[in-house]
Amino acid sequence: AALEWNKAFERAGFRNALSVEQQPADAEWTTLEGTRLLAVRWFAQDGPGSTAVGPSQSDPRTGEILRGAAIIDENRVRVFRARATEVVPRLVDSVPADFAQRLLQCNYADEAMDQAQFGFELLVERGQIDPSGPDAERYISAALKDVTMHEIGHALGLRHNFRASTSMTAAQLRDRNHTREHGLSSSVMDYNGQNLPLDGEPVTDYNMTTLGAYDHWAIEYGYREFADAQAEKAGLQALAARSEREPALAYATDEDLGNSDPLVNQRDMSNEPLQFAQRQLKLSRELWQRTTTRKLAADEDLGIYRRALSRVLGTLGTTLPLATKYVGGTYTARAKAGADQPLLVPVPAAQQRAALDLVVAELFASASFKFDPRVMSRLGIDQFERSGPNRSAGVDFSLPSAVLALQRSALDTLMSDNLAGRLADAESKVADPRQLLSYAEVQERLHSAVWTELGQARTADVDSLRRNLQREHLKRLTGGLLRAGSATVTNDVRPVHRQVALQLQSQLQAALASRRWSTTARAHLDDSLALLNEALKAPLIRQGV
Repeated sequence: AALEWNKAFERAGFRNALSVEQQPADAEWTTLEGTRLLAVRWFAQDGPGSTAVGPSQSDPRTGEILRGAAIIDENRVRVFRARATEVVPRLVDSVPADFAQRLLQCNYADEAMDQAQFGFELLVERGQIDPSGPDAERYISAALKDVTMHEIGHALGLRHNFRASTSMTAAQLRDRNHTREHGLSSSVMDYNGQNLPLDGEPVTDYNMTTLGAYDHWAIEYGYREFADAQAEKAGLQALAARSEREPALAYATDEDLGNSDPLVNQRDMSNEPLQFAQRQLKLSRELWQRTTTRKLAADEDLGIYRRALSRVLGTLGTTLPLATKYVGGTYTARAKAGADQPLLVPVPAAQQRAALDLVVAELFASASFKFDPRVMSRLGIDQFERSGPNRSAGVDFSLPSAVLALQRSALDTLMSDNLAGRLADAESKVADPRQLLSYAEVQERLHSAVWTELGQARTADVDSLRRNLQREHLKRLTGGLLRAGSATVTNDVRPVHRQVALQLQSQLQAALASRRWSTTARAHLDDSLALLNEALKAPLIRQGV
């Protein structure tokens, strides 16, 4: 991984710029102090997950890097060798607090390990990898090389580039010759996803194992030497100008993650993140199907079902935000005036609707999260995990709680003032605003999906998962009615929420009068109607004051 960077330095005019030596046990020198040595340190980490960082210290006057390190934990190899499925996946990613405070904030390793474990387990279930064979060794080595290259890149002065993955097409990612030569992305400094094939597709490289075009370019800009100041200025200007004409050099970093550009993400692949999200969901469903239909050995731990379900839900949690980013999204650019192109382009309405359809189908459809009760009653827990701080952990798995966490996050995004503002702002950037997606259309789509039971002709019940979802939707709907905000955007939100609330009020009244419901369902719907009635009265009273 370290020597891979020599390819970039050769283009910058340095042969064998990096050499690698193992520090002997009796060495009289240390990498902890002093300069001009970049240390790769291997350390033990207590507990699941993975941490890797690439801190460096620079001269604030010149930017010259004085000291750097790549710190990698050994969990990555140990967990894989023990087989990835022996650790329950984390549903929430995090970085240890001490590292976040002291070092470069980069949680690449944790997320890379989650994806690598998912891929490892799926490939084992397919029979494409023997967990004790040479293919497993190669898989582990490639994943470790990917993370190490990334962290060494930080120590060499490179920042994250979260647009790099969009330099590849889906077809190129399925071409082994292309991935071997160009990698999976234009930069190892992206949080590149794992390149897993769908069942039956050709197998290429799973991980980024070489430098991309952006990495070569950035190292050349940062390190190439010039004869004098005048040559340096001209040379650096020429290098920088390449970014405007070469798509592989496109750049977006940490500050850009917060914007609404659906092409700037972590853990996506290809120039079509929405299609990548759909692929990931297919892969997670395949893992679940293969795990739950495989005949287990008599002595096999039933915790395998719980781990597989956690991976399915975890994939939803990391993948669906790629889709929600399209709704109200704006493609951005860093072009200069000479490029004669817009810096902000609203995502076409057709793409926004396709993304919204995906989120609704996966999270809010009444058929979502219907699992075989026989499997759900076998979600075992690893008893060894019930020690230390987890001693009181229960054996039950709350599917409603896990699902609700995913649904809350999506509702927060799709019913927010921020989304309403972005959709309103887009009107000034196009010739015909009527062709854009509107906040009213988004809310109508959510309302129809969340309250599907009210429009069903047959007698139906509302199970706990659906009751939870409907309460969360109602909470945000009534909140939009009651909030007194003075901002222009907030004033636009309230009429839309009121329109949806009136429609829902009518549907609840009709459903309660004409349908037979279970006692629990009737109590839920009656309470929902009462809350809605009170919320609808409140704005009218305020307006008359």
